[in-house]
Amino acid sequence: MRIDEINIAIASALLARKAMTASDVQNALAIVQESGHRLDSYINMTGALPESTLLDAVAEAASVPLIVSTEPFDLSYDDFEPATAEFFADSGICPVKFSAGGLLIAVPDPFDQPLLQMLGFHLGQDVQAALCARGLISDTLLRLFSPPIEGGGPEDDHHLVELAQQGPVVALVQDTLAKAAERGASDVHIEALEHGLQVRFRIGGFLSDIPVDRAITATAIITRLKVLAELNISERRMPQDGRFRMRLHGRNIDFRMSTLPTQFGESVVLRLLDQSRAPKGLDDLGMDPEIVEKVKNIIAQPNGLFLVTGPTGSGKTTTLYAALQRLNQRRLKVFSVEDPIEYSIAGVNQVQVNTATGLTFAKALRAILRQDPDIVMIGEIRDAETAQIACRAALVGRLVLSTLHTNTPTEAKTRLLDLGVPCYMIEATLRGVLGQSLVPVLCNTCFGKGCGSCANVGFSGRQISAEIVG
Repeated sequence: MRIDEINIAIASALLARKAMTASDVQNALAIVQESGHRLDSYINMTGALPESTLLDAVAEAASVPLIVSTEPFDLSYDDFEPATAEFFADSGICPVKFSAGGLLIAVPDPFDQPLLQMLGFHLGQDVQAALCARGLISDTLLRLFSPPIEGGGPEDDHHLVELAQQGPVVALVQDTLAKAAERGASDVHIEALEHGLQVRFRIGGFLSDIPVDRAITATAIITRLKVLAELNISERRMPQDGRFRMRLHGRNIDFRMSTLPTQFGESVVLRLLDQSRAPKGLDDLGMDPEIVEKVKNIIAQPNGLFLVTGPTGSGKTTTLYAALQRLNQRRLKVFSVEDPIEYSIAGVNQVQVNTATGLTFAKALRAILRQDPDIVMIGEIRDAETAQIACRAALVGRLVLSTLHTNTPTEAKTRLLDLGVPCYMIEATLRGVLGQSLVPVLCNTCFGKGCGSCANVGFSGRQISAEIVG
């Protein structure tokens, strides 16, 4: 049924039960027609009716029974395959009992026919819906469908590997990552929720929801990604980091993966790094030409410290790569120490930080200084030791480029002082500080209203806003 047909059916049920006046129903219909909401969602949001009254009307409109207590529920986790039981929990629906008509399922939305059809296909039997309040479904799932405590043994790992190798899971992950690359997403966010899964792409600095097949659980998708990144698939209580490469749309895309345990499972973020798109030159970043010329003059000096500041995700590393592209010459020895290495640059000796083996920024930097470098790029100055080594390197004839987390470029000196760098050393080495941020650009099609061209966020890309102090 279309949403307008659902709204009319619910409105008719409300009028038949005299739950609302005709005038109130007409006013509510006018509002939801304008906003695109479901009538029952709008009424529930405004609190115009008690939940029990609204549920009665929705059940009548959908021609399904209404469950108001835990008494009818006669099934549990042990009655289904683990993947099927997890699907129930992730989808926020709960099996009630088997009957002559098939499996009766308690659902919060009886009009969600695609979900019921998908479940029927998965189970290979007829499925009937019964309306039930979300809270009652949640409590019942927690009581009857909580999986046994995982032992983390070989059998558990074997089950997870099998889950990650299922055709629909592999296809869904491949399709999702391909869409992210096609739409120019910088990140993919995958989050396990209390009753389901949320997938979002960050495009142009904004997150937008991506519909996914709800028959596939969060556990299956995240396990598949862990297999690709060669992470521990049975570890769900500690954060993990990894990376993998896929060829999508004829391009090699590197995915940097981070997992984090959350209340209802794990949160996964994938950063997309398109290896076919070489880092831009300074002239291609979109900065004011006068600022670009000042940056060129600073990095043309044979020694000193050049810093790029700004918030996370403001393109600081991109600016450093652009500077390296300009400085990278055969007559110069160029090093970088990064965490992680985002793009490979021919001619630059790039070092990957590995804290697990003890290779920190400071330790890598000390070793690099024994390699007779001319130019050193440090991905980020995070601690006092790295800051002091960087300034000493700049003081003895090296050109050092790095990023520093401050809100404005004028705060860079204060931050270095906080990290224990002596004032005289800062004055002697700091050649300039570039502060930058990314400002959203209004979509040329909808001018901020949201449309298909801009994934309904109202913006199409971002441009750099920069200032320089030096």
